[in-house]
Amino acid sequence: MRRFSHRTELPVCWVLTRLDIAPAQFYRWTARYGSVNSHNGLMPRDHWLTPVEREAILAHYDTHAPEGYRRLTFMMLDADVVAVSPATVYRVLKAAGVLDRWNTKPSLKGTGFVQPLQPHEHWHIDGVGNWCARQGRVLRRRRHPQCATRYRFTSCGPN
Repeated sequence: MRRFSHRTELPVCWVLTRLDIAPAQFYRWTARYGSVNSHNGLMPRDHWLTPVEREAILAHYDTHAPEGYRRLTFMMLDADVVAVSPATVYRVLKAAGVLDRWNTKPSLKGTGFVQPLQPHEHWHIDGVGNWCARQGRVLRRRRHPQCATRYRFTSCGPN
């Protein structure tokens, strides 16, 4: 752009306005010239754990399994295995799936209601209805201020 501006003796701002490029964008491009494109990817940091450190944490946990992750952190620090925070040890152990061995059954929450395959398959019969009939009472519904419905026993006779 500057070479073109120098050859034509036109100001850079004039050429940028004709090309419909904002001057701020042009100067950002010139500042970035020669640098590598990162494409918003994760850049490795110095404080990130290496795979060797992750394996060391898991190996130390295997030999000291009944200990909690906080105690395990300071045991590793004393033994010069790895120097990391308790939160990092927790994240590594949780990602490896070693902290939730006791909970082997998956949750059924959100799986929905299993529909009955035949008519009357899902009905529940209890003794309350039979007891009410023997006592000459009817199970009626009445409105209650605290909840939408409440059941109450009322007599069928002149009581």
